[in-house]
Amino acid sequence: MHKAVEEQVETRYLVLCSPQAAYDWLSTLTRPSPHGMSHSDILHLILHGSSEWSAGREATLMERNDPLIDHGLARFGLSKRIADELYTRLPHHDRLTMRAYHASGGGPIAPLDTGGSNAIQEMAFLVGNPYTADDVMKLFFTRTGPFRRLDDEEFGVALKIAATNAWLHDDVFQRERPIRQDSFYSMVREAWTVPMRVPINQEWAAILVAMFDKLTPIEADLDGIISRWQIDDPAKEHSAQYSWQLRKIVGRYISGGVDASDLATRLGAYSGFSSDTHNDWERFAARDGVLGAISLMENRSLWAWPTHRSKLRELVIKVARDHNDYHIWPMFQEKEKALQTSNPEWFVTS
Repeated sequence: MHKAVEEQVETRYLVLCSPQAAYDWLSTLTRPSPHGMSHSDILHLILHGSSEWSAGREATLMERNDPLIDHGLARFGLSKRIADELYTRLPHHDRLTMRAYHASGGGPIAPLDTGGSNAIQEMAFLVGNPYTADDVMKLFFTRTGPFRRLDDEEFGVALKIAATNAWLHDDVFQRERPIRQDSFYSMVREAWTVPMRVPINQEWAAILVAMFDKLTPIEADLDGIISRWQIDDPAKEHSAQYSWQLRKIVGRYISGGVDASDLATRLGAYSGFSSDTHNDWERFAARDGVLGAISLMENRSLWAWPTHRSKLRELVIKVARDHNDYHIWPMFQEKEKALQTSNPEWFVTS
């Protein structure tokens, strides 16, 4: 069948079908990966590539002015032009849907600058959308542009949602590197200035732990963050305090952190150093005991090599015996089993 004939027949179907059928059709649209290329490349594709195929059909559906279809367009649509037009008539909850899901980057940005309290909630949903452009996320992390309107509480709520944005997770970015990375790196630099600018308390530390646990810093003031977040309550278990957890996360990336005076920083460094930079890493467990051994078990570079893995096994057994703390051995076995599944190539024997 000729393509033009198929398009005309399908368009006619979209005019006649039920709203539920139209919604179901929209849910089958192939969305571009937000991770395989830079956001500017994605936007170009949406403006000039595959979304041109869907834009006409989306326009046909938008003309029906049906609430369920509009909701489907907000959630599954590809066309930026349709999103910009549709946004103006959507009720608040469907605008939130567009902010959270639309592949054009969550819809038009300009209304956020002038909207009322509803726009504040839209901003929070927008920063959780993996299609939101890096330059918009940069505005968010610096609290400039429309995001200057967010007070500390509103910014904290939005940051919690941003922590769920898969585009900000190292494992996704490293697996599917974009073609151009400059905009991503620039955004990450600004993201890592946030710990130096927000209020200092355990509630905010919890938000920062969620935000930065999976995002490697770029040119960040790591020592400054460690110093600023020394707010542990000595009367409480240190590992249960978010300021401790935050410093442990930051410690992964500090050169020389394995010898830091702060225990949280040291433990973080134990889990983050490269196996070719420290040949005497057994001393870390000798110094910090069970906590040191547990942190070493989190270091993936030690698991990747049979010699290091064997040495780690022996060290865990020794620490368990020396400290009469045998719960770390099942932890080792559980970690080994998980890595055998996720990284079987590490365990192949010649």
